[in-house]
Amino acid sequence: MPGFYPVPSTRTTGMLAQAQLLQQLHHDQLDIQRLTQQISTGYRISNPSEDAPAAQRGQTLQRMLELKAQARINLQTSQSYLDASDNTLGNVAATLNDVRATALEAVSDTSTDAMRQTAAEQVANALEQLVATANQNFRGRYLFGGSRTNGPPFVYDGTHVVYQGDEGLLESFVDVDLPYATNATGAEVFGAYSIEVRGTVDLNPALSADTPLAALFGGRGVSLGSIVIGDGTSKSTIDLSSAATIGDVKELLEANPPTGRTITATITATGLTVDIDDAGGGNLTIRDLPDGNTAQQLRILSPLGTGVTPVVGGDLNPRLQLTTPLASLQTGGPPLDLASGVQVTNGGQTYTIDTSTAATVEDLLVAFNSSPANVLAQIDAGGDRLVIRSRLSGTDFSIGENGGTTAAQLGIRSNTVDTPLTALNHGLGVSEKAGIDFSIVRKDGVQLDIDIAGAATLGDVIDLINNHPANLVPGTQVVARLAPGGNGVELFDGNVGGAG
Repeated sequence: MPGFYPVPSTRTTGMLAQAQLLQQLHHDQLDIQRLTQQISTGYRISNPSEDAPAAQRGQTLQRMLELKAQARINLQTSQSYLDASDNTLGNVAATLNDVRATALEAVSDTSTDAMRQTAAEQVANALEQLVATANQNFRGRYLFGGSRTNGPPFVYDGTHVVYQGDEGLLESFVDVDLPYATNATGAEVFGAYSIEVRGTVDLNPALSADTPLAALFGGRGVSLGSIVIGDGTSKSTIDLSSAATIGDVKELLEANPPTGRTITATITATGLTVDIDDAGGGNLTIRDLPDGNTAQQLRILSPLGTGVTPVVGGDLNPRLQLTTPLASLQTGGPPLDLASGVQVTNGGQTYTIDTSTAATVEDLLVAFNSSPANVLAQIDAGGDRLVIRSRLSGTDFSIGENGGTTAAQLGIRSNTVDTPLTALNHGLGVSEKAGIDFSIVRKDGVQLDIDIAGAATLGDVIDLINNHPANLVPGTQVVARLAPGGNGVELFDGNVGGAG
């Protein structure tokens, strides 16, 4: 826009008029040049400074277009991997159908030994073919290795198939801020992991000052605001929103007591205990603000008060974490036996897992996962127990003791006194007959006839032996118990002297 020149109150000089005309022509030239450039380039502005708001909107739109274009490329790439996986799974289905037909033919009454031998060879070849199919590589990526795509996920040694992949999903953005899984794992497609040994013991780690608030209640965590602590006369509003650990909560509570009072917060194995000094008397109350639930989340809500008696909080049930010290695990009995270790039987071989140097849950998991036993040890999704699975397909897998109580205390012993008889022998259970099912001849010649009718668990069978009417004298008694080594039941005769 042309500038304004002063207009004299007398007459206008020729020089001023000439300057005004030249200025106007200059601006007209610039406008014409700008219009010519817009027509030739198709752009309304060349520099952001010419129209900053429009330039910002254009940059945002351009960024969005670039993201959409990348998402389209991602979709095409992901579709190619999914198509390759789908074709591979089609081959797997065809191979399995062929194996099924071969097996049905082999078990028919008309099959000869030679035909069955041929069928066995065909099944063995099919297994090798399935492993090769499961190790399909497409565009440099193994399709069924989970997030481990740089090596074959399955290894076949002629006897066992070992899964070396994981359960990680590879995600790609198929739209702005919309990730989507673009693979299927070998664990999901081929059932690469065994039926898991799921821990039966809630390990329930003890609280400590370092316990994150996010780990409480099995990992659901808490979101804190403010609470009000009073003594019947005065009160204090305490903002706990900055706390990240239980230790932070303790410090904030103790730093903000009602006027003239002292608050002591104690971290117990399960929760918080809040106390007020006895000297001032009164009535200790802990309340939430009208729109809050912080005290309720911390399980220290006490709106009616306790006098000067401490408020004992409820169980905050922290989640197991990799950094959880094993010494803090509450196994409901003696201290955790880490010196003995455990035995893992997998693929017909027994391995000893050394846990003696483990200090944290992560150390314990590493002891399992780095062993030659081909197992995968993890924290259960619920965050309160361990889960251990075999990487070998189609083999017997169990966890037992190594002379101590480690497996039982961790809740990972395969057979316990609570194991149902129906779960034994690969789920086929234990068959029984009318009357006596088995007999035990004791060292002194006494025969104990055992009828397991009515027994539902291993513990019931053990009790039937130990409580047999003819087996109650301590000096001659045969004791049935869970084996301290391995995973079975053993009979123990403490009477080591004499013949028989």
